Amino acid sequence: MIDITAFALKSADEQAVRDFLAADEAMQQFVYALPGIVRRTIAQDASGGPSWAVITLWASGEDADRAARAAEQSAIAQAFNDFIDPTSVRSKRYQPLDK
Repeated sequence: MIDITAFALKSADEQAVRDFLAADEAMQQFVYALPGIVRRTIAQDASGGPSWAVITLWASGEDADRAARAAEQSAIAQAFNDFIDPTSVRSKRYQPLDK
């Protein structure tokens, strides 16, 4: 299962971005400790714009669902989400065809 979440930060000033990337590093460690994780990466708009995306590959949809429930209870995930403008979040789940 592939999850793609696109969003903008509440603040794009340099310090806020550095703090966000530190929160993302903690989030990366949190996610890689979950069962079913295959890969997670974060990307910024290629032009340096305000758009960001997190792409996460899971072994199954059930693993993705369990991870979402775990994130709801996680202080690490909350700290990561605190940097994100909630009105900007767009998430989509995709089924890979290359099994």
